[in-house]
Amino acid sequence: MSSRIVVVIVAAQIAFAAATYSYDSAGRLIKIDYGAALGAVVYTYDPSGHLIGRQQIQPTMTVNVSSVTSSTANGTYAPGATISIQVTFTGAVNISGVPQLALNSGGTANYTSGTGTATLTFGYTVAAGQNSAKLDYTSTGALTLNGGTINDASGNASNLTLASPGAAGSLSASKNIVIATVNPAGAPSVVSLAPAVSGGSNQLLTVTYSAPGGYATLGVVNVLINTFLDGRQGCYIAFVPSGGGAGTLYLIDDAGDAGGPYSGMMLPGKGVVQNSQCGVSGSGSSVSGSGNNLTLTLNMIFAPTFAGNKVIYAAARDTAQSNSGWQTMGVHGVPPLPSTFPNPVGMSPSSGSGLTQTVTFTYQDQSNATNLQTVWALINTAIDGRAACYVAYYRPGHQLYLYPDNGDGSQATSIVIVLTGNNTISNSQCTISAQGSNVQTIGNILTVTLPITFKTAFAGFKGVWLAAQTLGGQVSPWQALGAEVVPGQ
Repeated sequence: MSSRIVVVIVAAQIAFAAATYSYDSAGRLIKIDYGAALGAVVYTYDPSGHLIGRQQIQPTMTVNVSSVTSSTANGTYAPGATISIQVTFTGAVNISGVPQLALNSGGTANYTSGTGTATLTFGYTVAAGQNSAKLDYTSTGALTLNGGTINDASGNASNLTLASPGAAGSLSASKNIVIATVNPAGAPSVVSLAPAVSGGSNQLLTVTYSAPGGYATLGVVNVLINTFLDGRQGCYIAFVPSGGGAGTLYLIDDAGDAGGPYSGMMLPGKGVVQNSQCGVSGSGSSVSGSGNNLTLTLNMIFAPTFAGNKVIYAAARDTAQSNSGWQTMGVHGVPPLPSTFPNPVGMSPSSGSGLTQTVTFTYQDQSNATNLQTVWALINTAIDGRAACYVAYYRPGHQLYLYPDNGDGSQATSIVIVLTGNNTISNSQCTISAQGSNVQTIGNILTVTLPITFKTAFAGFKGVWLAAQTLGGQVSPWQALGAEVVPGQ
């Protein structure tokens, strides 16, 4: 029979313990069990009942986690960086599967090596959106089996309990690793393009970028020249700075895949990189950095097959992966320019800045400007009538329509004026006044001059697209012909 008795045991290595005493049917003591942590004593008897043996069973020693650290140097790490984390046990352990360690950055470290030893290595690759002022695991239970095992040499499961985050033995107690995928100083920005409007087979373009943490925090800056914001069959450039006056320039291939293949060259340099749309010559191209600003000058060469009015977009990303987003900076006309009719010709001035401007838009018919029925001007970051300063001039009625914020042309009749007197029309992006406006037809040319006042809520870099329709219903494609910078105040 067996009974559990809680008694005080005095022994060489056990001061006080709770034990279970077991007896056989004759009342002889056959086992004293002190528990897995302290072991047991087993007694054996001969058929006559004499004690003939006493066996000491050693306690089961559970393997525990003793510390967590990292072989990766202290510092700040951005997406794509790999952090190596070491978890040390009090004895050798054997691993099956891929155990995991949950981290306070929002990421997870996966087991990579160390089975058969007392130290396991976990790998953590930083992903976008993960941040930690001081990298550590999430809790005392952050080490999980994930369907695998962590056992000692005898096959017993190890104790996976960790020290409390921040306490002695934790990752943050031994290392100072920062995960920063959002720059606390703020996102980088695109400052300017010069010239904002240009044309020709060759052109020097200068783009200035800024980063609140200094130009050295910029990881890559981009320029994309195309009809739309599309890297395919475009002139798509990435520049990776390696200092204030140097770096590597990449021209993305015709497929527009930023992952490559692509052509590259160092700046300063004298090489040429090119795809089917354009090339960049190292001679005449340059880069410089000062304070927060990085200025990139590109000596562009455009292929005749890339002809047409193109939009110039720019963007910047810093080493913490904060991104400016694509900005509509200006336009460039690659010859030969469109010659079909009706044909939007241009705007004057071709670029501007300020809340109040008077702009002249020019359109052309094949034979006579009186053949033009409706002409349009769209000012926005893209060819999108929503949240835009989008107008239509109906020549037979001498009427100007301003599209509503939703860009619905069927509702444009609710915002219409005859271009006489002191009439004004407004939406959330701009106000247009009849006073100071002017419409002229000279031969096959129609010009529409409009005083425009932009709203501060419409702030930012904008492109200007024009289109025209004849009385016979022929409609031109939209043409990118100007640029505006609307101030925020």
